[in-house]
Amino acid sequence: MRVSAQILVFLELLYTKFQYDIVIFFEIPELKAMQFKINTDIPGQMTKNELSAISYLASTVPDSGIIVEAGSLFGLSSWHWSNNSAPSYSIFCIDPWERVKWIVDLVEKPQGTKQFSRAAFEDYTADCKNIIAIQGYSPIILRNWKLPINIYFDDAIHQNPVLHQNLQFWSSFIVPGGYVCGHDYSNEWPDVIHEANLISQSWNTKVHVVETVWWVQRPARE
Repeated sequence: MRVSAQILVFLELLYTKFQYDIVIFFEIPELKAMQFKINTDIPGQMTKNELSAISYLASTVPDSGIIVEAGSLFGLSSWHWSNNSAPSYSIFCIDPWERVKWIVDLVEKPQGTKQFSRAAFEDYTADCKNIIAIQGYSPIILRNWKLPINIYFDDAIHQNPVLHQNLQFWSSFIVPGGYVCGHDYSNEWPDVIHEANLISQSWNTKVHVVETVWWVQRPARE
């Protein structure tokens, strides 16, 4: 059987010593006809496979849906949420946009980027008209949030207690059929694996992983 390049992009899956379910994307028929917008010109730490995975999730959100992202950095994932979703979506991007050492050492210098700042984020995402930038730390900056959301994506602090606080806070607003997802589901970040698995257990469902992007879907009926 010949599998298209669009489908093969999803097949480089990373196994860890932790137990979770792997999704083989060519078994999902609707993906065969999908074409995602992928932009590798924005600085960041996500692969094309991972960007394709979040683009797929973005495409599942109904009109007028809400996506919340914590840890937007230069806007690499933010751009893909925006450009693979309907213009009617609202995408809330939360980040302190503080130029700390790890960002300089791991992103700015090796990738030759602009100096990290909110202004850089806004420049890289200038064509994303449905992004709402929120400068601060999640979840405290939006502690009075009340709206239901379709997707929460966590790429902020990968350690507890902050990771747990973020996931518990935002997962409480996920609509039935919506997703909690994040980056860096790997042995390097055991708290990410632990917390993702806890959500899947509480919803009696699976953790799906493409490389280190993970997601858990809230059941449509509970």
